[in-house]
Amino acid sequence: MAGPPSPSLLLGNFKQMADDALLTDKWRREFGPNFTFKGLFSVRELHTSDTKAISHIIARNVVYQKAPVSRYAIKRLFGSGMSFIKLLL
Repeated sequence: MAGPPSPSLLLGNFKQMADDALLTDKWRREFGPNFTFKGLFSVRELHTSDTKAISHIIARNVVYQKAPVSRYAIKRLFGSGMSFIKLLL
């Protein structure tokens, strides 16, 4: 899948994204609604703005699980309350 090149092995595209709030919009115009980019430590991540793809992913949360680091971050941000349990899945 197409996506932007990663300028850093450690930071991936993270610093670029932090410096430019409109960067994902630019990438969406360049690569389309689905593309991959590199997160911290060059972990490959999927960006999608395709509503059909988002619906598919949400409906199949057993297949498309969040990474443990993402689950931990969500839990730290929102707590373990029932209203946020779906975010962890």
